[in-house]
Amino acid sequence: MKPCQTLSLSFLLLLAAPATWAVSVYQCEDDKGNRTFEAHCPPGTKPVEQHDYSGDDGEPATPARAPVTIYLVPNCDTCDQVKEFLSIRNIRPVEKNVASDVKLQEELKQRAGDLRVPVTIIGDTVVGGYNRAAMLDALDAGGYGESGGSAEPGEEGEETEAPAEEEAPAEEAAPATE
Repeated sequence: MKPCQTLSLSFLLLLAAPATWAVSVYQCEDDKGNRTFEAHCPPGTKPVEQHDYSGDDGEPATPARAPVTIYLVPNCDTCDQVKEFLSIRNIRPVEKNVASDVKLQEELKQRAGDLRVPVTIIGDTVVGGYNRAAMLDALDAGGYGESGGSAEPGEEGEETEAPAEEEAPAEEAAPATE
């Protein structure tokens, strides 16, 4: 009988404690433009917007984060590096494949000035190629500071200190597609 009382008391204390749970809700879009709200975007959809809510007072749990968009093409190693860089930090960007979409190519040209890929747009900041330092600065300004990533503080510090010879070739953008 004593274990049952302990369990009941623990449950009551849990209910009486202030709500500190948080939930993230994603607005997901499929290829046809249909949008849904999900805890995680299902396969075949891409995240368009994310809102974090806490149980305290209905306000967002974290400061608003800038939207992240990547313009890319298939079979692009530099594009894959950018996607992996963001993925490590649990950032799910909106991916726009400009390979055969003239409308997206025009959009890219207006936002970035040319048709080089990858281009990552974080809020209003445009980062061409895989420029790790510029991306970290833009992510920090966009609300994705150290707490925005999945890496532990020690891991993130190690990851951002890449040798100079690795960064130089990676900063060049992939050739333009037309």
